[in-house]
Amino acid sequence: MKYNPLENSISIVGATSGLGEATARWLAKQGWPLRLIGRNSEKLSSLVNELEALPRSKILEAISVDLLTEGGLQKAQESCVSSDITLNFIGIGLAGDSVQFDEARVRELLRINVEQTTLLTLNISRAYMKRGHGKVINTASLAAFHPIPYFSIYAASKAYLLSFDLALYKELASKRVYVITLCPGGLKTEFHSKAGLKDSIVKDYETFVTEPIVWAKKIENIVKRGKSPQYLLGRESMYSVFTKVLPSTFMASTSGKLYKKYVDI
Repeated sequence: MKYNPLENSISIVGATSGLGEATARWLAKQGWPLRLIGRNSEKLSSLVNELEALPRSKILEAISVDLLTEGGLQKAQESCVSSDITLNFIGIGLAGDSVQFDEARVRELLRINVEQTTLLTLNISRAYMKRGHGKVINTASLAAFHPIPYFSIYAASKAYLLSFDLALYKELASKRVYVITLCPGGLKTEFHSKAGLKDSIVKDYETFVTEPIVWAKKIENIVKRGKSPQYLLGRESMYSVFTKVLPSTFMASTSGKLYKKYVDI
């Protein structure tokens, strides 16, 4: 089944920052009917005002929710099952000396990246299965492919998501419900600084950092006709191949030396 903006709508979870915001802007310009879900009510309101001024924009709904609460998760799910496709961009990063992480931040990361994302995916997929079609597109990371010292819990949470999504994909694809995983590498967003990484990491590795709009355009193509379980950009696909060939201990050692330079320990 191919999806198009004349017949299908999209819910975007995590629409007020980073790749989610960039994708919301791009899809609105293409005329897709959108339901926007975000935590920051001010940013969400500002984004809606901006998008509604576009000639082809169709904002069906915009809700501000805290996904760490049961009520917030329920509202997000209700909005998502009203659409044919759910794009899930929620996620928290945490960089630094792992044993010194603040416990509250660790719990928040695990709740968002693992627990709430899992529940959201299962409940939406169940509704799509009853409908007979649908796509849940989650956002993992290139970090999911190997351990990363000083970024340990984040990388592990994305490895979990990659594994979970692929298992669910195999269970549901025959029912025309596709659970798909995006695996972007570095993006020019505020994610790195929010996670506790020095801003210089983006400048030092600028050649390997991608503008969010590049992924936003790819995501539209995945929405329309994508049926594969995982998607990466070209050079990121090559990197993922290396992680399968090289020992995980080597990848952990190499990435650890890199990340250690960009955290305060």
